[in-house]
Amino acid sequence: LALLGAIPAAPATATSPSGCIVTNIDSWAQATTIAAVVATADPGDTLIVRGVCRGDVTLDRDLTIVGIHPREAKRPVLLGDGNGSALRVNSGVTATIVAMKISGGNNVELGGGIFLDGTLTLRDSLVRGNQAGRGGGLSVDGGDLVLRGSTAIQLNRATNGAGIAINGGTITLHGPSAIRGNQAAGLGGGLLTANATVTFHDTSTVRQNQASVGGGVFNDFGSTLVFTDSTTIQDNVAVRFAGAIYAEGTLILQDQAVVRGNQSSSPGSGAVELARFPTESMSFTMAGNSGVTANVGGGSGGGVVSWQGCGGGSPSLSGVVDRTYSNTPKQVVLAAGCPTF
Repeated sequence: LALLGAIPAAPATATSPSGCIVTNIDSWAQATTIAAVVATADPGDTLIVRGVCRGDVTLDRDLTIVGIHPREAKRPVLLGDGNGSALRVNSGVTATIVAMKISGGNNVELGGGIFLDGTLTLRDSLVRGNQAGRGGGLSVDGGDLVLRGSTAIQLNRATNGAGIAINGGTITLHGPSAIRGNQAAGLGGGLLTANATVTFHDTSTVRQNQASVGGGVFNDFGSTLVFTDSTTIQDNVAVRFAGAIYAEGTLILQDQAVVRGNQSSSPGSGAVELARFPTESMSFTMAGNSGVTANVGGGSGGGVVSWQGCGGGSPSLSGVVDRTYSNTPKQVVLAAGCPTF
C-alpha cells in the first residue's frame, strides 16, 4: 500500500508462534493479537496485521484493519477459536477490512465467520471455512455490508444461509466479489435474505453453492433482491427446489444479469422458483438483456417455475417468457400446488 509505505518502521516487537503482529499506525501500539490492539485503539484508527492471528475479535469502535503481506504470500488471517463468531461488529460501528482472511469461526446460532450488527466494508478479503446454524460465513442482523474488489465468501457451511444470512439491513456487492462454494443443509446455499435489500453490481457472482432449497439464493418475504450490471447466478445446485433462486420476496434481473447452468432435482423444480403467499408482496421483473438460460430442472420443471397454489395468486411474468430460453426440460412452468419443505 502506497499510504503505508510512507510510514516509518514501527518499533520491534515479539511475534506469536504463528507470526501474528498487529500495529496501530496511529498510536504505534503493538501486540500479538488483534483483540489486544483493538482494546487500546481510538475510533478512526487503522490497524495493520501480519501473520495468522488467533482468537475471536469484537469491534466496538470505528476501525480500519488492513492485512499486509508480500505479493507472493497469502493474506493475513483472523483465525477464530471455534467457539463463536470469529469477528463481531457491534451496532453503531463502521468498520473496513482490507486484504484479510477470516476463518475458523463456529457459532451454533448466527454468524460463524462474522456477526454484523453495524456497518462493514470488506475489500479484497476472504471469508472462508466457517460454520454456523445460520449465516456460516456472515450473519447480518440489521446492519449494512459492502463487498468490494476480490472479496469472496467461500466454502462456508450452515443449516441455512451458508454464505451469508441477512435479517434486516442491506448488502451491496461490487465486482468481481463473489459468493461461491458454500453449502447449506436447508435454505440458501449462497445467500438467505429476510426483510432486507440486496444488490449485486459490476459482474459480482453467486456461483457453485448448494442447498436443499435455493442453491444460490433463498429470497424470503419482505426482501428485495436485485441483480444488475452483468452479474451472474451460475452453477448452483438444489437438492430439492430452485437451483439458482427461490423467491417469496421481490426479485429483479436487469442490465445483462444472467441465471445460467444451475440444477435442481425435485419434480417440477426449476432454476428460478416463485411463490406468492397471501400476506406477502412478491414480484419478479426481468428487463434489458437479462436472461435465464441453460439450466436443468427436475421432472417437468424448467428455467422458471411459478407456483400457483400458495394462496397469493400468480406474480406477473410479463417480460419473463422472452428472456427464458434453452433450459431443460421446459422454459416457463405454471405449477399446481405450493412447495413444502
